[in-house]
Amino acid sequence: MRRLLAWGADPDHVTKHYWDEHDRSFKVSVLAMAAGMGDLAKVRTLVEAGANVHSQARRGVRLTATQAAAARGSAHVVRYLLELGAKPDEAPAYFRGRTALQFAAAGGYIGIITLLMEHGANPNEPRCPLEGRTAFEAAAENGRIDTLYFLTENGVDLASDGGEQHKNAKWLAEQKGHGGAVDTVEALYVQACQKQAASRMGILEAEASFRAFPDGDLWEI
Repeated sequence: MRRLLAWGADPDHVTKHYWDEHDRSFKVSVLAMAAGMGDLAKVRTLVEAGANVHSQARRGVRLTATQAAAARGSAHVVRYLLELGAKPDEAPAYFRGRTALQFAAAGGYIGIITLLMEHGANPNEPRCPLEGRTAFEAAAENGRIDTLYFLTENGVDLASDGGEQHKNAKWLAEQKGHGGAVDTVEALYVQACQKQAASRMGILEAEASFRAFPDGDLWEI
C-alpha cells in the first residue's frame, strides 16, 4: 500500500467491496475498507497520505470510516479516528445506513457506544429514511439484551415517541427469533411509561400546590 501511495494512488479512492445480505455490492472508500477490517496500521498509512477522515456517506457510498470500524467492533480504530476529529454521529447513508453508534448497538459493542457518546454521539439519533434502525431497534434486532439495558440507562427514552421504537424493536426481535430481547423490550417500555407517568404526576401535584398557594404561603406552613 505504501508503494502505491508513493506512486500517486488516491488515498480517498472509492471502490466496490462490500456485499449486503441480498448479494448486492456497494461502494466504500479504501479508508473505510481498512477501518472495517480493523487494520489500524493501514488506516494510519492512509491518513498520513492524506485520506479524509471527515468523508461522508453519500449516494452509492454507504459507510464512513468510523461507521465501518464501529460495525466491525474495532474500538482502537474508532478511538483513533475520533481523536483525529471524525464526527461521532456522521449522518448515515439514505438506504440501510447506520450511524456509528447504531452499528455498534447492532453488534453489542457497549465499549464503542460509550466511546462515541463520550465524544458527543446521540443515542437517540433517528434512523435513515429507507430500512434504517435506531440504536435501540438495531440492538433488539440482533438480540443484544445488555445493550438494550445500557441504552435505556443512558438517554434512550422509549416513552417519548408514542411507542414507535417499542413497536419496531419488538417486531424486529420477533422476526429474528430473539425471545429474550422481545421480553426485554417490553419490560423496558413498561418501565419507561411508568417513569413518565410518575413524572407527569409530580408536575401536576406541583401545579396544584402552586394554584392553592399562589402567594407563596406554602413555604410558611
